[in-house]
Amino acid sequence: MPRVTFAIIGAGRMGQMHLSAATKLGFNVKAVHDTNVVSLQKIPRENYSADTVLTSDLEDFFSIGTVDLLVIATTSPSHAELIEAAIANGQKRIVCEKPLATSTQELNRISALATSNSVDIGVNHQMRFLQQYTSVKIHQRDFGLGSLCSMSVSGANFGLGMNATHYIEAFCWLVDQDIDVVSGHLEKESTPNRRGSQFVDYAGYIIARSKEGAVLFLDFQERASHQIIVVYNFEFGKVTCNELMGTFSIDCRFSDSRSEPSNRYGLANLHEEKSFAPLDLVDSTALLYTKILNGEDYPTHFDGARTVRVALAALYSSKMHGVPISPLDPALDSLERLFWP
Repeated sequence: MPRVTFAIIGAGRMGQMHLSAATKLGFNVKAVHDTNVVSLQKIPRENYSADTVLTSDLEDFFSIGTVDLLVIATTSPSHAELIEAAIANGQKRIVCEKPLATSTQELNRISALATSNSVDIGVNHQMRFLQQYTSVKIHQRDFGLGSLCSMSVSGANFGLGMNATHYIEAFCWLVDQDIDVVSGHLEKESTPNRRGSQFVDYAGYIIARSKEGAVLFLDFQERASHQIIVVYNFEFGKVTCNELMGTFSIDCRFSDSRSEPSNRYGLANLHEEKSFAPLDLVDSTALLYTKILNGEDYPTHFDGARTVRVALAALYSSKMHGVPISPLDPALDSLERLFWP
């Protein structure tokens, strides 16, 4: 069987993580592009071959033709333009870093291009493949916890574009529903962005409700600086996750008391402690590659667009002093193009 051919735009920190995932899967790395020659020089030698084209010229990069999988691992302001260029070059399967875009106009362009050209676009919201999320669904089933009432993220200063979008995507995946309304209380960060001074991210808190009433509480205030604890509140119990320590606590009613009314919340409790493997972005990204190549479940550009629209709705709501806003509200078109990472 021929090796999967692979090419990537962006050789910075995230790009090198993608290259490690491609190498782990034994892909044939045909070309790497970055406008920064120094980034190209820093690529570990084991992540490319003598035949790999390393270039700072985008036209030179596209001259290799199409590949089985093309990855865009740049920062978000360039995503839409690079997706457009890749599709114009005939590429049919693309993975793009998150956030997918910086405005509703870009989201509309990407969707129209993907649809009219029959292009598969995956977005690297790889957290849905990590054990701290896949295990929640398993615990929900194994402990008979019932439906998810809320997901409360007690976070830290991790940014709207950098990390909050991951939690929005994970929530929608866990409840298998779209978000109906969003209330945002956000401000531009004063802390310098790790990606560079030209990028501006946002901090604060968001409350979002799904179409069937599940609620996401997302707290990532700038003054909060330690750990990430997520509490999943189900009909018959709770799952508490310390994401950085790799631990779960499961607390729930015993099966013979689940018919009791909800206001009897102090009934006898089943308690278990579990652990999970630490975060591994290379493995989860490699799994994303495998799923998109096999046509399995993965975060599509529709998922990526939904996540960005929720984030934009939170920003617009902030301008309106927290008034709930629909992610489909045409008013989002009036927001200026963001320069988040």
